[in-house]
Order: sequence, then structure tokens, then C-alpha cells
Amino acid sequence: MDSFLPFLMFVGFLGLIIAWHVFEHKRSVQLIQQWAATNGYRIIALEQRWLRRGPFFWRSGKYHTVFYVDVIDPQGMARAIWVRCGGWISGLFSDQLDVRFDS
Repeated sequence: MDSFLPFLMFVGFLGLIIAWHVFEHKRSVQLIQQWAATNGYRIIALEQRWLRRGPFFWRSGKYHTVFYVDVIDPQGMARAIWVRCGGWISGLFSDQLDVRFDS
């Protein structure tokens, strides 16, 4: 029974890590969808970037998520954008987005 407790603690810790990553992803997608709807863009595809962070490579911290998003703008043109979600201190508990259009 004593050897079972460390296993349960490990499983619980692993569950917390997985739950946090699910929260991060869902919250980021929700913020991006809200931004797109507010500004008249339609999302075609979005992809979370872990290593290749485009213009946010040196300007994003561990509390940010970065996405590469393909959108249709209000004029019907296909555009690609980089989106950094989250604030510097509050992370994804804030509604802060930084959007940069890909050239």
C-alpha cells in the first residue's frame, strides 16, 4: 500500500499537466475566434506553434501561446496571421492578443 501512494501522486500530477494544456489550447482558440468575429475575419485553419513562433520568437514567454492562423479578411482575401495569446503576468487569464500579419 505504501508503494501505491507515489503512483497515485504521479498520476494526479500528470492529470494536472494535461488539464492545464487543454485549458491553454481551448482558451487561446476561444480568444482568437472572438477576435476574428469582432474584426470580420473568417478562420480557415489555425495551428499552435511551439518552436517556430514567427515574429514572437524572442518576444513570448512561458505564459503565452502562439498560433499561425489562415483567415479570409472582410474583403475576401486570404491572409496569414501570427497571434500571441495572453498577458506577460496574467497569462491566459487575460484577454490580451497580439496580432501580426504575415508578409
